[in-house]
Amino acid sequence: MRFKSFALAVAVAGIFLAAQAEASSVGRAVITFEDSVGDRFALDNLIGDNTNIDFGELPLAPVDGLTFDGVTFGFQVGGSPSTDAEFGGLDLGPFPFDHLDGLALEGSALGVLTLDFAIPTSFLSFGVALNGTAPSPILGATVSLFDAADSLIGTFFVDVFEGQFFPEALFEYRVAAVPVPAALPLLLAALGGLGILRIRRNPSGV
Repeated sequence: MRFKSFALAVAVAGIFLAAQAEASSVGRAVITFEDSVGDRFALDNLIGDNTNIDFGELPLAPVDGLTFDGVTFGFQVGGSPSTDAEFGGLDLGPFPFDHLDGLALEGSALGVLTLDFAIPTSFLSFGVALNGTAPSPILGATVSLFDAADSLIGTFFVDVFEGQFFPEALFEYRVAAVPVPAALPLLLAALGGLGILRIRRNPSGV
């Protein structure tokens, strides 16, 4: 009986922690660009748990409504679907970017780009650049992340900086280690205590 109580406590703890981690995994990313820095944006090297896109994999095509490698893209300008963002729409060629290379997703900085993940990802990374000037770090994009239930995980501000070419930056997010809540040890102790009480009330252990 004592073993059963302990196993139940461990199972409850495991379910609780798994639910917490799943709630922090990204089901959707909404990216809004700062059009005062530049009127066009580029996004490249999109990486997640089950995703690795360098935007050279498909022929040139609008990304709005496109699904590839577990990601469905959306792009709107002024709240309406727009074709002014293309998969592989920019060839960076030999330009010396730090976080972008080769072909990239390119579009109007007036638009909002969404990424919907078929499987929520605990890690998300991409490079972003704008075709303006930023001699010192300045806000280039705002990234809002949502979990699979469409609850907001957090809003993150991406500062871009003009290095050797256009202002750019690397965005990275990963699920932090979930701390054990203060109430969890109490729950485990309570479950364990119930098992001990049952043993005392029923010494036969049946």
